[in-house]
Amino acid sequence: MHSLVLANTEELHNKIEVMSARIRELEETLRQMQSEASDLPHPLLSDTITVISTDSPESSSSSSYPEQQPQHSNKADPDSVIDAFGDAH
Repeated sequence: MHSLVLANTEELHNKIEVMSARIRELEETLRQMQSEASDLPHPLLSDTITVISTDSPESSSSSSYPEQQPQHSNKADPDSVIDAFGDAH
């Protein structure tokens, strides 16, 4: 049973590494595309959101994640969301 848990843990850490690398690639692409469209940073690239993708699973602590810290209102203005993503038309 112990070896099964260790194997599953290692598999999860590998998946986290792959997903984190993919997130960093997507963030970099979004950063480049946004810089071509505007001088303002994209809302999805705020420090409170991107901290998760830059922390490695081994070095992260629960205090690194925004959901573990006191919450501020993160309700987005619908117009800013549309501005960030564009509309479907």
